[in-house]
Amino acid sequence: MAYKNPNDQKRNSREWQRKNKDRVNAKNKKWRDKNRKYIAVYDKIRNTVFPEILKAHNVARYIKIPKNSICEICGSPNNLEKHHPDYSDPYLIQILCKDCHTRLHKLKEIGK
Repeated sequence: MAYKNPNDQKRNSREWQRKNKDRVNAKNKKWRDKNRKYIAVYDKIRNTVFPEILKAHNVARYIKIPKNSICEICGSPNNLEKHHPDYSDPYLIQILCKDCHTRLHKLKEIGK
């Protein structure tokens, strides 16, 4: 099916993925199992080239999101995630909802 508007294709793809989470997860797991060596090499290179990102992720792994926290952008208490605005300061962590976190990263990609 050809789409005139690329956003229609994205929307339909997201809807299909939401409805077929089990199929998507199984396909992703199969790919990860098949490509373990590739993933290990990629991780090693990434961690060597960007050690500050690795350190920030390790710090964030052990910092819990406090109860009754809200998104620092929109104030939503749902689907909260941790975000590093600056990897050189691994203890600087923002609490954002999934939607704001995704939007923030997309804006950063556009700004590059």
